[in-house]
Amino acid sequence: MADVLAGRDAILDGEIVALDASGRAQFYPLLHRRADPYFYAFDCLWLDGRDLRGRPLVERKRMLRGLVPPQPSRLLYVDHIEGRGIDLFREVCRQDLEGIVAKRRDGIYDPAADVGEDQESRLCPSGRAS
Repeated sequence: MADVLAGRDAILDGEIVALDASGRAQFYPLLHRRADPYFYAFDCLWLDGRDLRGRPLVERKRMLRGLVPPQPSRLLYVDHIEGRGIDLFREVCRQDLEGIVAKRRDGIYDPAADVGEDQESRLCPSGRAS
């Protein structure tokens, strides 16, 4: 990953996954080292000696976007979707995907908070894990 960041010093929040032929995230092949790992980055917490956790998410995402190289790369940028969270959640369930991470656009990153600004949803209304 260091070569992809071109000498930049960064701490990113995201998930490591394997991708199937259609580009869907798969965890089982990754666990058994049967596929190449990809890193889906959805937040930048530290960049070149600067702690970004106290800055709004939209600002951190802007910095993250500048770090992720054009494709093809194993570092992938996760774009944000505003104002259509319920539609996104329904589509994730319909496609039986892993889940979504929801963050407030003006939220800071505070790992010590009892109830954080970030919400990760992994269960669809049908009750089955996605």
